[in-house]
This record gives sequence, C-alpha cells and structure tokens, in this order.
Amino acid sequence: MAAVMDDVRTGFDSLAGAVEGAAQARPECVAIVEKDRKATWSQLRDRVAAMAADLHGRGFLPGDRVALLAGVGASNLEVAAALSWAGLVAIPLNFRLSLPELTQAVRTAAATAVLYEPAYRDQAESIAQMQEDILAIDMSDLSTDGQAATRHDWRPGELALILFTGGTTGAPKGVMHSADALMVQGRNVQNCLSYDADTVALHSQPAFHIAGVNQLTALTLAAARIVFRADAGPPAVYQEIAANGVNSIGAVPTTLAMLLASPDRDDALLARLQSVVYGAAPISEKLLRDVRAAMPHARLCQLYGLTESGPISALLPEHHMLDDPDILRSAGKPRSHVEVRIAGPDGAPAGPDVVGEVMLRGHGVTSGYWQDPERTGELFTDGWMHTGDAGFIDGKGFLTIVDRYKDMIVTGGENVYSGEVENIIAAFPGVAACAVYGVPDDFWGEIVTAAVVAKPGAQIDPDALIAHCRAHIAGYKCPKAITVRDTPLPLSTLGKVLKHVLRAEAIAARQAAA
Repeated sequence: MAAVMDDVRTGFDSLAGAVEGAAQARPECVAIVEKDRKATWSQLRDRVAAMAADLHGRGFLPGDRVALLAGVGASNLEVAAALSWAGLVAIPLNFRLSLPELTQAVRTAAATAVLYEPAYRDQAESIAQMQEDILAIDMSDLSTDGQAATRHDWRPGELALILFTGGTTGAPKGVMHSADALMVQGRNVQNCLSYDADTVALHSQPAFHIAGVNQLTALTLAAARIVFRADAGPPAVYQEIAANGVNSIGAVPTTLAMLLASPDRDDALLARLQSVVYGAAPISEKLLRDVRAAMPHARLCQLYGLTESGPISALLPEHHMLDDPDILRSAGKPRSHVEVRIAGPDGAPAGPDVVGEVMLRGHGVTSGYWQDPERTGELFTDGWMHTGDAGFIDGKGFLTIVDRYKDMIVTGGENVYSGEVENIIAAFPGVAACAVYGVPDDFWGEIVTAAVVAKPGAQIDPDALIAHCRAHIAGYKCPKAITVRDTPLPLSTLGKVLKHVLRAEAIAARQAAA
C-alpha cells in the first residue's frame, strides 16, 4: 500500500495545517468569498488561530468533541479549521434534523458543546437545556482577532471528525475519521480535478456530508478561491460564474440536468467552466453527453464514495474522452489510497465482470462507528469494509456500480439492477428524471416499477415507454408499472432519489386500488 500512497500524501497533518500551508504559499490571495465579504488566506489563518485560542480559553482540551450547527457558508471552513487548530473533534450536525434527532446525535457523541450560527440559536439552546453539561456557543462570539493559539500536532490515526449517518436503520451511526485520513481523501479529490491556485470553486455542499468535507479540504490544499453560496440552483450558478469568475462546480446529476434545462441557461458562461465534479447518484449517458457538449472546456470527473471512506473511485477527465459507453457508465477506477475487490456470495473474490459486493480497505477508510463495536464489527470482514453496493470490475479495471443491494429488484427469481433500467428510460424523448424500484407482489415477489417526470411541455405515454424499454433490454427487466409524476422526484440533501418514499407511495396506491 505504501508504494501507491505517494501521490496522495499532503505534507500536512490536518485541515489546520493545510490552512497554514495555504497562508504561507499565497498569503495575499483571496481564500473565501461570501456575498460581499472576502478574506485572504493569511487573514483566514489569523482568524482560525485566534478562534482556537478562544476555545482553549473557554476550557476546551484536545480530544474534546464539539458539535457544529450551521448552514452552508464560510463558517463551515473557518470553524472546522479552528477546531482542527485547537485539536478538537468536529461533529457537524444536519441542520434539517428534528430537535430530538439533533439531541440524540449530541448525546451519542458525548459532545461537550454545540457551536452554532445565529440562525440556529433556538435549536442549540434547546439541546443544551435537554442535555446536561452541554454548552451552546454562538460562533459569532468567538474572538477572531486575539492572540493566536499554538497549532495542535495531530498524531497519525487521531480522531478528528465524526459524521452521523444511517438514521433510517435505527440509532444514527457516528462515522469516525482521523485527521490524516481526511487529508488523504482531500488530496484525492484535488488530484482528480487538478485543483490549483487558479481554481475558483462554487461551494454549496453542507459540512455534515463527507463530500462537503472532502471538497473543502481539497480546495484548501490547492490554496484555491472558494465562493460560498447556499442557494446553488441554476440562477445562482450562472450569477457566480459571471460575478466572481467561478470556473469549477460540483453537482449531482439532477442539478446538472436543471442547469442545462434552465431558462437562465447561458452557454457562454458554461464555456468558462474548467472543472465539474459530479456524483452521489447515477448519471445517464444522454445527460453526460449533453453536459460534455455544453461545457466543452471543463474537465469532468465522477467520484464514487461513501461517508465511511471518502472517494473510492473516479471516472477521470481522460476517461470521459474515450467515448466508450461501458466506461462512461462506470464509476471509474479505484483511487490509489484504497484497494477494492468484488466479493461473491461466499465472500470469495469474484472474477472480472461478475457482480458482487464492493469491498475495500485502505488508509482513508473509517476505523468504525463511534462507541458502537457491534455495528463496527458488521462493517468489516477480515479487514475489508462492506459497502453494501453491488458492482463489478471489468478487464480494464473499471468499477461499475449496478445498485445498492437493498435496491436490487428480485422479480420472478431474476435480479434486476435499477441503474440499467433507469439508463434506458432516461433516453426516452421527453423524460426529465426517473427512478426505478421494486414493489412487493404476491406473484412475482417484486415488480419493476418506475416513476417518471416529464420535461416541460412534454407528455409521456407509459405504454410507449414500456415498449421502448422492451426494445433495449430483456422483458423481465422492463417496468410493469409506470407513474408519470407532476411533481419532482423526492430527493435527499445530497440529491439522491428517495426510493423508499416512492416505494411507499406505490404500495399505498396499490392497496387503495385493491
């Protein structure tokens, strides 16, 4: 493993170290832009060091766990870097959660405080009232111009971040990441997109997702300019390209489709983009080709990863130029910091092109779940981490994800992978978005079901769409039921389609019709 790690070593032990490195390399260059506010890398470094000193002055000690409750903005970088500078463990909270869910996360992590933006004062103070020995501290009250603290010396493997995930399976799981693992993950993202000092990136990802953490780390390592904006819909993207020279964006496929379909579309502005990273959900071949045509100068990169690992594989810019449908449908090749294998039903390695569970190990992989040895034990087998994703690696080394195992449809004894069917449906004229999922059926076990959203002004005939599918894939893979929705598909905060919501709606509709 050591031989392939050289390209992702950063020379920095933490996010705080990366901020200091950027300040030394480009002290007078702009680091962050948020509305009318700008700050250089040296100014950011000084603010971060002063905030860390304030935290020490309030009695926080290295290793203490501190929850963060903030929206999408520059405070995500500033406060996270300040915690890193002070040697504290950051626990970014999902601001969309209910108060009981937020309180449970804080309690599970045994956090000592909640740092909050003013907009979240009520939630933070309520958490402090419900949980003993918890401080609620307004981020804006932290000193940003006082004496600088000495930067914490992070040890390899030392815990730096806890991200909560998996609330739908019961109690939330606190995914642990060390400071050095986060640096490796961030360098991987930087290398994939060739981020450098000339990069001006629009950042609109929340800090409670690993993608947002990795993106901020990558841009900091590059000493790039980061433009923060929470409302990153099509109008905002075009505005920031024009006003602030944004030349790099990150998006889920749904957002890219909206960008191209928007009445605000401006091809001259799209042509200014130099890099586009996408992921979190499958992308259709048609949309990918449309993006390539609309953004001719952009380096396109798809990243596949998990909260537990950061980036696992990447479809790099050079892969996008191959114009090979099989490659474009893939998740690219595994990154150098991880080993990936496909495990068959018996756990043994599967051969090329054989579908099995994607498993991995490597330096960027989590050490497990916070104070949860049972689920940590379930996560690993002989040092290999289970992803829960079904996929295969072809003879050229490209990894293709065919489905989440839980989303794989078993109909009449045959396995159907929703991504394959979605790719066919997406190519049908007039389809703006689609999702394929299984619905329980007494005869078939499950029936393949699709939800479709039409483009503005288009009408979709379900029978014609089914005929289109039958012309391209086996009959058992084709939807037996199609719903044309007049509302968008339900999405998670990461832009992933919430198939369990669609499945529940379909089940309710079948029961009502029975």
